[in-house]
Amino acid sequence: MEQLNWNKAFAIEQLSGDEALLCTCIEVFWDAMMNDLYAIASALKQKDIQGIIDAAHSLKGAAANIGMERISSVAMELEDDAISDNLYAVQEKLTLLEQLAKGVKNIIQNQCSGLGSSQSA
Repeated sequence: MEQLNWNKAFAIEQLSGDEALLCTCIEVFWDAMMNDLYAIASALKQKDIQGIIDAAHSLKGAAANIGMERISSVAMELEDDAISDNLYAVQEKLTLLEQLAKGVKNIIQNQCSGLGSSQSA
Protein backbone atom coordinates (compact mmCIF):
# COMPACT_ATOMS: atom_id res chain seq x y z
CA MET A 1 0.00 0.00 0.00
CA GLU A 2 1.18 3.52 -0.77
CA GLN A 3 2.46 5.63 2.12
CA LEU A 4 -0.29 8.05 3.21
CA ASN A 5 2.05 10.61 4.84
CA TRP A 6 -0.57 12.00 7.20
CA ASN A 7 0.56 14.90 9.38
CA LYS A 8 -1.69 14.03 12.31
CA ALA A 9 0.00 16.55 14.61
CA PHE A 10 -0.90 19.35 12.18
CA ALA A 11 -4.49 18.12 11.92
CA ILE A 12 -4.91 17.92 15.71
CA GLU A 13 -3.36 21.36 16.13
CA GLN A 14 -5.87 22.77 13.63
CA LEU A 15 -8.66 21.40 15.86
CA SER A 16 -7.22 22.51 19.22
CA GLY A 17 -6.37 18.94 20.20
CA ASP A 18 -9.90 17.53 19.82
CA GLU A 19 -9.34 13.98 18.54
CA ALA A 20 -13.06 13.16 18.39
CA LEU A 21 -13.59 16.18 16.15
CA LEU A 22 -10.59 15.07 14.09
CA CYS A 23 -12.27 11.72 13.49
CA THR A 24 -15.44 13.48 12.39
CA CYS A 25 -13.39 15.64 10.03
CA ILE A 26 -11.65 12.58 8.61
CA GLU A 27 -15.01 10.93 7.98
CA VAL A 28 -16.28 14.05 6.23
CA PHE A 29 -13.03 14.15 4.24
CA TRP A 30 -13.47 10.47 3.32
CA ASP A 31 -16.93 11.17 1.90
CA ALA A 32 -15.66 14.22 0.00
CA MET A 33 -12.68 12.27 -1.31
CA MET A 34 -14.91 9.49 -2.60
CA ASN A 35 -17.10 12.08 -4.34
CA ASP A 36 -14.06 13.82 -5.85
CA LEU A 37 -12.55 10.55 -7.05
CA TYR A 38 -15.85 9.59 -8.66
CA ALA A 39 -16.06 13.02 -10.30
CA ILE A 40 -12.50 12.69 -11.62
CA ALA A 41 -13.17 9.21 -13.01
CA SER A 42 -16.41 10.34 -14.64
CA ALA A 43 -14.82 13.45 -16.11
CA LEU A 44 -11.88 11.39 -17.36
CA LYS A 45 -14.22 9.04 -19.22
CA GLN A 46 -15.85 12.07 -20.86
CA LYS A 47 -12.51 13.80 -21.43
CA ASP A 48 -13.92 16.73 -19.44
CA ILE A 49 -10.69 18.52 -18.55
CA GLN A 50 -12.37 21.25 -16.51
CA GLY A 51 -14.31 18.64 -14.52
CA ILE A 52 -11.06 16.85 -13.71
CA ILE A 53 -9.37 20.10 -12.71
CA ASP A 54 -12.27 21.16 -10.48
CA ALA A 55 -12.50 17.85 -8.61
CA ALA A 56 -8.72 17.57 -8.22
CA HIS A 57 -8.56 21.11 -6.87
CA SER A 58 -11.30 20.34 -4.36
CA LEU A 59 -9.52 17.21 -3.19
CA LYS A 60 -6.16 19.00 -2.97
CA GLY A 61 -7.55 21.64 -0.61
CA ALA A 62 -9.57 19.30 1.55
CA ALA A 63 -6.60 16.99 2.01
CA ALA A 64 -4.28 19.87 2.91
CA ASN A 65 -6.73 21.11 5.54
CA ILE A 66 -6.45 17.88 7.56
CA GLY A 67 -2.78 17.15 6.99
CA MET A 68 -3.18 14.48 4.29
CA GLU A 69 -0.01 15.71 2.61
CA ARG A 70 0.49 12.87 0.12
CA ILE A 71 -3.10 13.01 -1.08
CA SER A 72 -2.90 16.78 -1.46
CA SER A 73 0.36 16.48 -3.39
CA VAL A 74 -0.93 13.80 -5.76
CA ALA A 75 -4.16 15.75 -6.31
CA MET A 76 -2.07 18.80 -7.22
CA GLU A 77 -0.05 16.73 -9.69
CA LEU A 78 -3.27 15.33 -11.15
CA GLU A 79 -4.66 18.84 -11.53
CA ASP A 80 -1.46 19.92 -13.32
CA ASP A 81 -1.64 16.85 -15.57
CA ALA A 82 -5.21 17.75 -16.50
CA ILE A 83 -4.21 21.34 -17.25
CA SER A 84 -1.50 19.91 -19.54
CA ASP A 85 -4.12 17.62 -21.14
CA ASN A 86 -2.11 14.53 -20.13
CA LEU A 87 -4.99 12.11 -19.56
CA TYR A 88 -2.68 9.10 -19.27
CA ALA A 89 -0.97 10.72 -16.27
CA VAL A 90 -4.37 11.71 -14.85
CA GLN A 91 -5.39 8.03 -14.92
CA GLU A 92 -2.16 7.02 -13.17
CA LYS A 93 -2.68 9.62 -10.43
CA LEU A 94 -6.33 8.60 -10.04
CA THR A 95 -5.24 5.00 -9.46
CA LEU A 96 -2.71 6.18 -6.87
CA LEU A 97 -5.34 8.29 -5.10
CA GLU A 98 -7.67 5.30 -4.96
CA GLN A 99 -4.88 3.35 -3.24
CA LEU A 100 -4.24 6.20 -0.81
CA ALA A 101 -7.96 6.30 0.00
CA LYS A 102 -7.55 2.87 1.59
CA GLY A 103 -5.18 4.45 4.10
CA VAL A 104 -7.80 7.04 5.03
CA LYS A 105 -10.34 4.26 5.54
CA ASN A 106 -7.83 2.45 7.76
CA ILE A 107 -7.46 5.57 9.91
CA ILE A 108 -11.23 5.70 10.36
CA GLN A 109 -11.40 2.03 11.27
CA ASN A 110 -8.29 1.83 13.47
CA GLN A 111 -7.84 5.22 15.11
CA CYS A 112 -11.36 6.56 15.36
CA SER A 113 -12.98 3.57 16.97
CA GLY A 114 -14.49 4.58 20.29
CA LEU A 115 -14.09 8.33 19.77
CA GLY A 116 -17.72 8.89 18.87
CA SER A 117 -17.27 8.73 15.12
CA SER A 118 -20.38 7.78 13.20
CA GLN A 119 -18.84 5.16 10.91
CA SER A 120 -17.01 3.24 13.61
CA ALA A 121 -20.05 2.62 15.80
